[in-house]
Amino acid sequence: MFDGPWNTNNHKTVSGFGDVAKDDIVFMSGGNSGTHPNLKVTSLAASWNDGQGVASQIEAQAPGGTIAAMAGDSGGPVFVYRPPPNDTNVFASGMFQAFNTTVTSGGCGSARDANPCGNKLLFTSAHATVNAIAGASLYTG
Repeated sequence: MFDGPWNTNNHKTVSGFGDVAKDDIVFMSGGNSGTHPNLKVTSLAASWNDGQGVASQIEAQAPGGTIAAMAGDSGGPVFVYRPPPNDTNVFASGMFQAFNTTVTSGGCGSARDANPCGNKLLFTSAHATVNAIAGASLYTG
């Protein structure tokens, strides 16, 4: 899993699942905008309508004035360090689905492609994602 700015070669090894609770801190690695640190889990059951129906997602918010995700980051990993702070033990918490509370693209920072961004992200838990695909498992190591 890549960890750093969008153009990084830095990577981390996933060690397992990292389930989260309200008020936990997560990180998101987006292919378009890079890693966003210190996102606080604010809800374990935020409703989101993707145009195909309403889904329940986990919501996390970026600290004041920063962004959580950008268009083009969808599908990126959401992860935690256990025990924090720890640079080597990365655990999969989920997969980024959407952002809300849109920020104008001028305030979004460095990215591969300039797109709208937001300070809240919605993600599906890693367990739910793996369990929804027959024969899937979490790749570690």
